[in-house]
Amino acid sequence: MALRVSLSVALTGLIAAEQIGATEGIGYLVTLAQQYYRSDYMVLCVVVYAVLGLVIDLAIRGAEKASMPWRR
Repeated sequence: MALRVSLSVALTGLIAAEQIGATEGIGYLVTLAQQYYRSDYMVLCVVVYAVLGLVIDLAIRGAEKASMPWRR
């Protein structure tokens, strides 16, 4: 449980850092979308971040089940 929470905080920090200092990537695309008022790109980036978060969470849940079979 703690690993899932810490990874979600780390992912949030990664997104914030990428939007501030990147010159390429999804964070940079979000910054450009804000500058040029492209809400379609913004929605796409939010969906990509959401899918990325879900995939990471599912991977961590699978690792928890494999490493700790006594927990439900």
